Amino acid sequence: MQVAPVPPVARPLLVFTDLDGTLLDHDTYSWKPAAAALEELRRRGVPVVLNSSKTKAEQLCLRREMENSHPFIVENGAAVYVPEGYFPGLGDRLEPGKLEREGDFLIRRFGAPRSKALELLAELRQEGYQFEGFHDWTPEQLSEVASLPRERAARALERCCSEPVLWRGDSASLHYLQERADAAGLRLVQGGRFLHLMGRFDKAEALGWLRELYEADGRPRCTVALGDSPNDAAMLDAADVAVVIRSRRSNSIQPDGPERVIRTAQPGPKGWQEAMEQVLGGYGCREPAGRGETE
Repeated sequence: MQVAPVPPVARPLLVFTDLDGTLLDHDTYSWKPAAAALEELRRRGVPVVLNSSKTKAEQLCLRREMENSHPFIVENGAAVYVPEGYFPGLGDRLEPGKLEREGDFLIRRFGAPRSKALELLAELRQEGYQFEGFHDWTPEQLSEVASLPRERAARALERCCSEPVLWRGDSASLHYLQERADAAGLRLVQGGRFLHLMGRFDKAEALGWLRELYEADGRPRCTVALGDSPNDAAMLDAADVAVVIRSRRSNSIQPDGPERVIRTAQPGPKGWQEAMEQVLGGYGCREPAGRGETE
């Protein structure tokens, strides 16, 4: 991959990316078509933060494959995992229920526990509504539904704060589900394959918290967010450059400020590579603008 060097006046880059259908191919789950861009970002010292519906267990495996050592965001913004020592002094700000230590990570939690979503779904099932969710499936069953290898399916079932479901009802019953979720203080978000029932948090809130940590040195970052489905919309709106990866649902995503939006011609990691070649060439980040001017 050959790209023009970023001009000296450019702000440092900070990349947040969805996974399924974005950095990962929708069918094969491979990220290899974006390997050249990922390597160039690594060479330039640009953090790539995974921000996905995937669980901690899933993302730990992917980070090892990609040689990614940066913080990551799980279950659509439910929690941020920061490697111990990544941000000096962060470990001195622990607060039960919000910022805690777990093994080699500091965890900033944003969402209600998964149990709250499961309680609502149990009520709806008793009322006769038809659906299936991760709580219902074995690794073998999820493997078949999502075309995942069994070991990956097992990692996907290790959830803390959200429940993906396949809703079997009509539009009226789906509207009722939305009403019940609202009344319970939960959100319903459409992902690439599943509806996600979760607390009132999103990928943008986690992005904003992490961005503040990266900018604690006084250097505003040019944030780039990449996504392909409606559950990425808030994250795309929160970034300086919004990359909409082509997919079945990407036309429904309309980020604010069309002048800062890249829409790819190719889907998945091929589109990711396509977009990052533009970004690495300086697209959208040559001069401080908007949020960066005042910080």
